[in-house]
Amino acid sequence: MKSILATSSAILIAVATTQAATVIVNQGDPNSNTHTNHAGPIYGQSITTHASAQQVLDVTFQIRDGSGGQAANDTLAYLHIYDSVTFNTADGSITAFGNLVGISTNTQNIGANATDLSAVQWNFSNTAVAANTEYYFITSTSTNAGQDIVSSGYELVTGNPYADGRSFASNNFFNTSAAWDLNFSASFDTEAIPEPSSTALLGLAGLALIMRRRK
Repeated sequence: MKSILATSSAILIAVATTQAATVIVNQGDPNSNTHTNHAGPIYGQSITTHASAQQVLDVTFQIRDGSGGQAANDTLAYLHIYDSVTFNTADGSITAFGNLVGISTNTQNIGANATDLSAVQWNFSNTAVAANTEYYFITSTSTNAGQDIVSSGYELVTGNPYADGRSFASNNFFNTSAAWDLNFSASFDTEAIPEPSSTALLGLAGLALIMRRRK
């Protein structure tokens, strides 16, 4: 019965390692040493999730090349995720936030002393998101929902817009310009539903263990 037990363990391992995958959403390259354009102050970027996105892993923006637009001095900011925002179309100011879906586990320096063209990555833990939904990734110096929103200067991609989101500038919070998006990348962890064949193999593995115990 040793061979049956060994085979069952191998099946269990094989099934477990095929249920998770990472989906990367990119607009430009936030790790590059060159720039296409830059602007500030900007509060963040909206991103639409993948069809099977379940957990946010990380989001990366790129600090602008050159002074201007950054928050003063060293400014340590979290990255908030909201499921909606309301803004004043006259002046671009935020009038209301939707649900706070998640807050990064770390802060990043987005102030004037931040290194030019540096990639600033925010990490998330246990932050679930719905599929095919636009979320709003906005920087803040606070862990409180809708408070202490702070802007910075970022590298932008122009002429090749990200179809599923938009950048947020202080003078036009909900930026509808087709040519402006942050240089960003985002990672989402997905959970695949086991195929019937995988479920059957798991059942066989459990049956083999039960039979071994009875022997």
